[in-house]
Amino acid sequence: MIKKLISSNQKFIKHNLFSYFVIIFNILTSLYAVRENLKILNQELYGIWILVFSTMGILAVLHFGFVSIAIMRFGYFKSENKLTQFYSQNLFIILAQIALTIIVFCGLYHYSYLIILKEELTPVFQSLLLISLPGLLLNAASNYLEGILFYNLKFIYHRNVLEFLRLGIMNLLFVLGLNYVNDIRILAFVYSLIAFITF
Repeated sequence: MIKKLISSNQKFIKHNLFSYFVIIFNILTSLYAVRENLKILNQELYGIWILVFSTMGILAVLHFGFVSIAIMRFGYFKSENKLTQFYSQNLFIILAQIALTIIVFCGLYHYSYLIILKEELTPVFQSLLLISLPGLLLNAASNYLEGILFYNLKFIYHRNVLEFLRLGIMNLLFVLGLNYVNDIRILAFVYSLIAFITF
């Protein structure tokens, strides 16, 4: 029975195994990037970047699960030949998420002095936030497009390859960027650049 289950789900298992490989690769490359970048930046500056990077991750969840809902409803709209209606509804949701993200972002930017303990580091935090904002918005839109594209698992493998390349190149550019430019803002620039290319 187990053999039959495995043989009937080979494609799914293969894609998921590759997904786990991408996760492990992400952990290893991230650890390498942290180690190398800490050599160049002091702990305070790198701490500011980690805070900004974490903030981008927190703001990314402002879709409130609408991505999952969009994927679940895609099949219905496709079977009813109402894809135009589906895309128009999701465009509205994407725009609403982007508007909400910008409002929350502006609040974080304005009150960043409450987050950063050292006053002299507040402008650094604010500039990193601003440079990372395009990447955050592009990633927000990409989540919907990606969810729809991979609705039937047809492109999961392609997505994993893209994610593998994205993580590898981003972490490599983090290290190379700081080595050559020696300015922490290069990290935020790389984040937004990679988000643009991926989008």
